[in-house]
Amino acid sequence: MCRGAKAVCRETLRTVGSILTDIAEIKSPQVSPKAIGSKHVIESVQIRIGNLRGGKRKRAKSVTSVTKKRKKTKLAPVLKRNIY
Repeated sequence: MCRGAKAVCRETLRTVGSILTDIAEIKSPQVSPKAIGSKHVIESVQIRIGNLRGGKRKRAKSVTSVTKKRKKTKLAPVLKRNIY
């Protein structure tokens, strides 16, 4: 099983669990179980699309200071001598 399938399975289980808890908690006649399910499925699909596009939170790139940068040592110039 690839990594992507694990993430999809995990997200599906999470979505189904939240659907069932909301249906159990909300017992008003105005809100149907179908509406609760569709709301959660739409949210889940939007989360998956965002993950596929790389919509995760980006970390700020840290700026390295001058002292942390390695300075290149300058090589002494090579003098070519005539061997004759």
